[in-house]
Amino acid sequence: MIQNAFILCVALTVASCCGSSTVQDGAAPFTGKVVIIGNEPFTMPALQTADGTIYRLQCVKATEETLRGAQGKRVRLECSKVDSVAKELHVTQVVVLTEHQ
Repeated sequence: MIQNAFILCVALTVASCCGSSTVQDGAAPFTGKVVIIGNEPFTMPALQTADGTIYRLQCVKATEETLRGAQGKRVRLECSKVDSVAKELHVTQVVVLTEHQ
């Protein structure tokens, strides 16, 4: 009886680890406003979408500098990966949008 309960617990634990991944590769572009989050010296660029969701942005140093320069502006981001649980985007390209875009 105890052995069967143990096997059931192990099976349920393994099954719960096999759920769908929250990381997507090659996601659609994201559009929103660039904001800076965190406290100095640990600030980082983030994207605030129209619905108010804030995504942390992971990128190379040159892209990060572009994002910091675009603070407060609307941008469209191309992402290689999206982690919806951690609210994190891995940015590959930044396009600063004009008022009409």
